[in-house]
Amino acid sequence: MKTLNRRDFPGARYPERIIQFGEGNFLRAFVDWQVDLLNEHTDLDAGVVIVRPIESEFPPSLNMQDGLYTTLVRGLNEKRRGRQRCATDSLCDA
Repeated sequence: MKTLNRRDFPGARYPERIIQFGEGNFLRAFVDWQVDLLNEHTDLDAGVVIVRPIESEFPPSLNMQDGLYTTLVRGLNEKRRGRQRCATDSLCDA
């Protein structure tokens, strides 16, 4: 699988305005995704900087992918099953 990076996915670069403590799945797949949607649909213009609470090599830093990752959203949308892939680009640094 090809690694995401800003050269191949030249999305917007946002100023560092939100500090997030932790990089767990829920924070990235819900909270950061919501920030990404707000950046897209409003004039929020905010990037997220992740502070890793535990010094560890696992999981690998999101900096290796320039802060980019994919969120898979599944659920009901207007009484129909839906599935959507979103490339999240609101992360500035991890």
